[in-house]
Amino acid sequence: MKLLNLRKYLAVILISSLYLVNSSCDNKSELINVTLKIIDSETKKTRKNDSIELRIEKFGFPVKQYCLVEKYLSDSIGEVKIQIQKDEAYHVIVFGKQIFGSANFGKYGVKDGEVVIVDVVKIKI
Repeated sequence: MKLLNLRKYLAVILISSLYLVNSSCDNKSELINVTLKIIDSETKKTRKNDSIELRIEKFGFPVKQYCLVEKYLSDSIGEVKIQIQKDEAYHVIVFGKQIFGSANFGKYGVKDGEVVIVDVVKIKI
């Protein structure tokens, strides 16, 4: 009899946990427009045709997770225009020919129309 009650209790906990996780993932907030600007840290010039990965920060155990949202290429003036959720935190990674760069932004710190600068550095092999 006690085993049956324990199973019911565990089932309720499992269903409640799944509901909380699912409902927290579906919360959509206001979308804002942001421009990512890719700058070479040495020359201070913009970079074109670099690969950009936009990742969203999510809760994870024991460490945070950064789930891929979208991949982009920087345009001829070294920029990418994106839409993000206003109340989420993001991580952007930039890859190019012997360069690397990254930046964190968001979570109430970015306004609509703002430009986020991502400095990239040369990788010496």
